[in-house]
Amino acid sequence: MSDAPAAAAEGGNVVNLFEWQGRPIRFAEFSIKEGREVRAAYQVDGETGMWMVLVKSARYADDGTPVFTSVDELETQPFRLQQRLMRFAAQALDLNGFTTEAREGEVRPFA
Repeated sequence: MSDAPAAAAEGGNVVNLFEWQGRPIRFAEFSIKEGREVRAAYQVDGETGMWMVLVKSARYADDGTPVFTSVDELETQPFRLQQRLMRFAAQALDLNGFTTEAREGEVRPFA
């Protein structure tokens, strides 16, 4: 486990991978109803669908408000942030059952 404050004090560049605009984020499951929008986004293309999963799932940890409000908001982010946003999307996809590997004791009937 790294000591982020110590690294920062030493002049290191410390980035919390699950933080946006200086605020910690978490990923939430979304409902079947919200999933309709996700399925519609995947009809456009896979990247749009992935971004919609992130829009529906990413929440600020401190108050639960959405981190992103739309796919358009994500697509206007600087390209240099794409890898970080894709990491966020991977977490959201996994939590919402889009991956095929089940965790121990978990049943994924549609995987």
